[in-house]
Amino acid sequence: MDPSLSSSFPWLSLIVLLPLAGALGLVLLPSDWQRSYRWVAFGVLFTDLALMVWAFARHFDSQLGELQLVERVDWVPAMGLQWSLAADGISAPLVLLSGLVTLLTVAASWKIELKPRLYFALLLAQASAQGVVFLSQDFLLFFLAWELELVPVYLLIAIWGGQRRQYAATKFILYTATASLLILISGLALAFSGDGYTLNLQELSERSYSGSFGLLCYLGFLIGFGVKLPMFPLHTWLPDAHGEANAPVSMLLAGVLLKMGGYALLRFNVQMLPDAHLQLAPALMVLGIVNVVYGALNAFGQDNVKRRIACSSVSHMGPQQARGHGGRHAVHIRQGEASPPQGPFHQQGQRLHMATAGQLRHHPPPAGVLLHLGSHLTAQNNAGAHHRRRRLVTTCFEGQNRWHQAGGSGSILPTATAERPCPSCDDSSPFFFPAF
Repeated sequence: MDPSLSSSFPWLSLIVLLPLAGALGLVLLPSDWQRSYRWVAFGVLFTDLALMVWAFARHFDSQLGELQLVERVDWVPAMGLQWSLAADGISAPLVLLSGLVTLLTVAASWKIELKPRLYFALLLAQASAQGVVFLSQDFLLFFLAWELELVPVYLLIAIWGGQRRQYAATKFILYTATASLLILISGLALAFSGDGYTLNLQELSERSYSGSFGLLCYLGFLIGFGVKLPMFPLHTWLPDAHGEANAPVSMLLAGVLLKMGGYALLRFNVQMLPDAHLQLAPALMVLGIVNVVYGALNAFGQDNVKRRIACSSVSHMGPQQARGHGGRHAVHIRQGEASPPQGPFHQQGQRLHMATAGQLRHHPPPAGVLLHLGSHLTAQNNAGAHHRRRRLVTTCFEGQNRWHQAGGSGSILPTATAERPCPSCDDSSPFFFPAF
């Protein structure tokens, strides 16, 4: 690690701005270069992922519990707005996850023919916005990126979705935009409280917010970010958005967007308002248990693969609430890594009903590898996850070689024990980086 280089070169700005530059480049390409759009998007995101790996491998120390690769530039001094980016043990793995999932989303979208320039430009713009969300250290910058990320996702669902795409997209934007008002009000309330006005997240976390004021701000953040998590009973937009979005965008929803809600709860609720967090911990535990059971029971009743994944995502994020947000950061990473197995369903002609998913038996090698990988990565001890694994494997390979079925069934037992406590590990550590 070279500290001088990591502090002088704007690695994080390059990472978050490169996809946006790629989106602008797509707009300038001639219309007769239609087949080049997907290659440009893939090349930009591949380069961006390589930059992430290089920056975090060479200039990020996973043993330090402080902000690293810090960049601060005054943007609008009159408002105190800064272009402020930094990474720590919470944000770094999520940035890598988002880069990987977005790249795989482009690969799964290779056969998109309807308005490909706009489609891939929206994916690139969304990649920039989600990067700023995970790396921003200024509240208004965070909020602007949070809001800008909603627009590409809305359009991706509304234009390239299923038969009820307009309904699903409208429901998505109404839920998330309304929740954003609570986030903005709570954030500005914290910024104006205390001795001076500040939008810097690190300075906000060093202040003390006690009494009813801290509790109200906590509830505002909890509802605002809980919609994106999703948290019962604010989750009802998710099955519709998942079910109507095409499979690549559904991958993006499960792999990245839900993690933004969990990340924000960690960053704002837990770090900035620890006193209110302790007060509401019992209620959060109850809500987390409800998430696990309710999501799993709903997953049992779904015959559409994407809606089943949406319901199991609600179940997956329950432990994040039940264990108080702080100790289950790895849940975000594992569940995000498990989203790419939706790709085979898209590639095989959108056969998304469990009764007809057995068509994948005609393409066992790629489908088998991805489904088995996803099964292991979703190693969560709840009924919805194991039920999904069993149904995916047995239905997709119905009538197939017995060795494929045996291997799939064998994947359920080891994942059931994958969450056993590790006596030599710190349970509070993130999945990729052992300490923060």
